[in-house]
Amino acid sequence: MMNLMLEPLPQHRELVDWLKNHEREVWEWFADSERQARDTEAVRLSLLRDTYRMDAEAHPELFVEINAAKEALGLDSVEVHAYQAQGDSRLNAAICYLPGEAHLIFSGPILTLLSAKEIRAVVGHELAH
Repeated sequence: MMNLMLEPLPQHRELVDWLKNHEREVWEWFADSERQARDTEAVRLSLLRDTYRMDAEAHPELFVEINAAKEALGLDSVEVHAYQAQGDSRLNAAICYLPGEAHLIFSGPILTLLSAKEIRAVVGHELAH
């Protein structure tokens, strides 16, 4: 497995420079570590309140696919958590990224309707975000 070093693309660096020079208040909002900490805790609370957390012990088949997608994308250092959304019957998957952690949220019966290969593809798609 090759070791990939991800770096911001040139357009991302240009956007940062532009925000710093032309939208100082917006940049300061994004760069505010105290706000980031509050937002991170709010996301964690929302996940605890609105989802069922699935762990590798109780859902080994899902985590086989999660780990395979992580390996294929070179994301071995990212900790991935999986959740089932409650009260949402729409088939969907989403990702919420917190520093060093990816939180995959599945909605509706998507995990029971898809094959293992399809689940791996969905997980890979979300992790690629």
